[in-house]
Amino acid sequence: MRNQYVGRELFRALAVSASILFVAVTLAGQTTGTGTITGTVTDPSGAVVPGVQITAIQAATSISRTTTTDSKGYY
Repeated sequence: MRNQYVGRELFRALAVSASILFVAVTLAGQTTGTGTITGTVTDPSGAVVPGVQITAIQAATSISRTTTTDSKGYY
């Protein structure tokens, strides 16, 4: 009788642990990881170009991010 109780409690503890691990892994997969792309826009003479719209597109998902260069041509 005692072995059945210990077995059930062990099974329950393993099931709860597995559920917690599954949820943690699933939630980690849902976080959005973003990187950084930086640079400077210049014209052919090497002068910086402010106010240029820059768009980066992730090819696999077609997700895009757009920004505009600042007064020093940085994005």
